[in-house]
Amino acid sequence: MQDPLPGSLILVAHAAGEVRSSLSKAFEAEGCRVLAVQDGAEAVELARRYHPQLVVLDLALPRLSGLEAARILRAEMRVPIFLLADPVDDALRFIALAAGADDILPKSTAAGVLVERARAVLGKRSSREAGPLLMCGPLAMDLSRREVTLEGRPLSLTPLEFRLLQVFLEAPGHVFSRDELLTRLHDVTGSTPLDRAIDNLVVRLRRKLRDNPRRPRFIEAVRGVGYRLRERGQGMVRHHTLFQEAFQSLPLPLAILDAERTLILLNPAGERLIGVKAREVVGRAKCFELLSCHTKRGCPLQEACLGIQAMRQSLPHLEASYLVTTKVHKDLPVLATYCSFLAEGHPHCLIVLNPRLPIGTYSRKRMR
Repeated sequence: MQDPLPGSLILVAHAAGEVRSSLSKAFEAEGCRVLAVQDGAEAVELARRYHPQLVVLDLALPRLSGLEAARILRAEMRVPIFLLADPVDDALRFIALAAGADDILPKSTAAGVLVERARAVLGKRSSREAGPLLMCGPLAMDLSRREVTLEGRPLSLTPLEFRLLQVFLEAPGHVFSRDELLTRLHDVTGSTPLDRAIDNLVVRLRRKLRDNPRRPRFIEAVRGVGYRLRERGQGMVRHHTLFQEAFQSLPLPLAILDAERTLILLNPAGERLIGVKAREVVGRAKCFELLSCHTKRGCPLQEACLGIQAMRQSLPHLEASYLVTTKVHKDLPVLATYCSFLAEGHPHCLIVLNPRLPIGTYSRKRMR
């Protein structure tokens, strides 16, 4: 794999001139370009202007602390952020990760070690960099990974089915004649399929999409012409939508569940809280399999799940204070907000977990 460091722009913000100089020289020795500043406000300003590939922040920066700078940058961009602090304990580590930092390291960390950590993070980031994403409501196609999911669950498509769906997703609402579709599929098969083969291919694709031809959600037949993908107004998006960017960038852990409590979406902050990767659990795992919710006295809340209550009673908002245990946290106090909504006629629930608020006794209330 190609070294991700040479040519990368690194922003180093540290109050100590000697440390700032040492880190700058270490990155420059690896072929990086470095912006070095001494306060948090200037770091945010330069990050907005030059969009670095990595940001290193001293926690004790003047004017704007490293923690506040990390929160601001995480809300505006998806850049890896390292925080340097002394000492580093579990509480500070969690606060830093919740604020959006990718890692928090002791100030005593050698410059060479920090450089190697940066190389590892940037290498992983470049290898999984998201490519174009095509969506139609709950249907999503990741072109770089050549993956298709429906309501978060992966679909197994043949190359022809994948290409046909891609053609529809790239031009929602456009009516394709069979001749047009035959031409578009030629590059997959190396030969032109028979006219009737298009109809058979649509039938197979509809079956995998659980799409009723009499009341289609996705692929609609246009009598005497061909087929089109139904337009879905605001639900139809191409590539990375504003919602997706906001969902992924927010520093608080967010998750979306369906009525069966299956995880449909999970943002990076949620990944850090639970200790899993979204791609490994989305569409497969139930929320209670990933985190245990319980009162301060230890009473489990699985059967009294407020997410289920919100969806069943169509309650727009509910709040609850309790403890959660995950792979990386034990008895972590959180304030959870549940927002129920309908998507494609089915109930879903958005869960926002705020782990930074102190917990008292377990309570819940309906928000007005």
